Order: sequence, then structure tokens, then C-alpha cells
Amino acid sequence: EVWVNAPLDRVPLFVRGGTVLPHAPIMQYVGEKQQDYQTLHLYYTSSVEHSEVYEDAGEGYDYHHDQYLLRQYTVE
Repeated sequence: EVWVNAPLDRVPLFVRGGTVLPHAPIMQYVGEKQQDYQTLHLYYTSSVEHSEVYEDAGEGYDYHHDQYLLRQYTVE
């Protein structure tokens, strides 16, 4: 059990150590902005952890035909 200060205007975010968490520009809908980059936030762990980040075109059904990218990361 963990107790944290959580005022009404802030939401706490708990992230497991070893997580690779992608961040991208805020968009109201898919394709609103050109996404030229993605920032990866890595969270420390004392063990080796493996993560995957899934990406697809963001629209259509090509993912049904294996048209996507699955990036694998190892955090040591």
C-alpha cells in the first residue's frame, strides 16, 4: 500500500521500473499533426527488463495484414 499526495488538479502516475514509455505530441485525433519524433522515457530498475512498443499507420486496417512495427527494448 502506498499513500501519495494527490491534489484534485494533479493525477499521480505510477510506472513500474524497467518500463519504456513513449511520449508523442498531444493530438485531438489521429493525423492532426505530423509526428516526426517520439520521446522514450526509461524508468530505472535494478534488474533487466524487456519492453515492446507497437506502432502502426494510425488509420485503416493494414495491421490485420501484419503491417505494423514492433520495436523491442531492453532496460539494464
